[in-house]
Amino acid sequence: MPYKIEHWFRFWVVGLVKRFEFVFDERIRAGSNEHFHHFLLGYLLPSILEIEALRPSDDDLFYFNSCGPVMDVVLAEVCDALNLRYEILHKDMQDMAEHHIRVIPQRWDSALLNPHLKKAATPRFEKLRNKVMEYPDLVRFRLSDDLEPKLRHLLGKSKQVLTKVFDLETELIEQDAVGPLLLLKRSDAEEFYSEGGSARFSGYGVTRRSLQGLDKVAAELNAAGISAQVFEPGRHTLKEQIRAFHYCSGMIGIRGAEFANLVWVRPGAKVIMVTPDSMKKPSVQRFLGKVMQVEFSEVTVDSDHPDLSSALSVLATEVVHAG
Repeated sequence: MPYKIEHWFRFWVVGLVKRFEFVFDERIRAGSNEHFHHFLLGYLLPSILEIEALRPSDDDLFYFNSCGPVMDVVLAEVCDALNLRYEILHKDMQDMAEHHIRVIPQRWDSALLNPHLKKAATPRFEKLRNKVMEYPDLVRFRLSDDLEPKLRHLLGKSKQVLTKVFDLETELIEQDAVGPLLLLKRSDAEEFYSEGGSARFSGYGVTRRSLQGLDKVAAELNAAGISAQVFEPGRHTLKEQIRAFHYCSGMIGIRGAEFANLVWVRPGAKVIMVTPDSMKKPSVQRFLGKVMQVEFSEVTVDSDHPDLSSALSVLATEVVHAG
């Protein structure tokens, strides 16, 4: 091919390639995509549905904001499964994203604040609600009266996409097996999340909160004929987490990002969340549990690192008194 024609042809082909940049919505500054709850519900899953809607060609390029070294591994896992041509842009590279089509996915994580935003019960939520009111698109979604079925539909749709690309579709649909009760173990913190590290908000996993005595309780439950397993989500791929939480009969854990995995749990599962009384923020996990139609219980304890046996004793006492 003559040089001039070849040069023109290449220019024409490059011009047909679309470049999409997926930007984490920070307009109301509620949470960081470097932490799993906000990453999964506020960036990854909404992005998946945006990509589906775009119907990209094999040549299209996708650029994603870096979400830190831990979340970027999950992001790459999903992009590979979707067979995307992609690049993860670190903060010092994001200004290079010229001539890209910017896509700002909906923040489903902040939508879980809906009941609290409507009540605006504290100065913090009053301020957050006022910020939301500045953006009509946020008002239509986050403060809508039918948010619960909307979220259930969106989360279910994103799960369908992932089970398909992870080759889990047949397995999860055709098998009705019920797995063990998962006792959630939090992960050790990476240096990225340490004080003085690069994370926007320091603290991660066990450095914030943890449950003690998980192995002991698992052994006691199994001895009593209740199948139970200690499960550390952070040590597993997203595909493995989807499978584990889909099959589980329920989950017990201390309040934290691990409860974002409620999106994989089947309706009717038993869920117990242990909440330290030092945590004053309203529980978005309870609303997520309602959206996913699980049986959700919450017990309050006086420690950030309580023993699980003691926490379950508190819950049992509360149930007896309530009855």
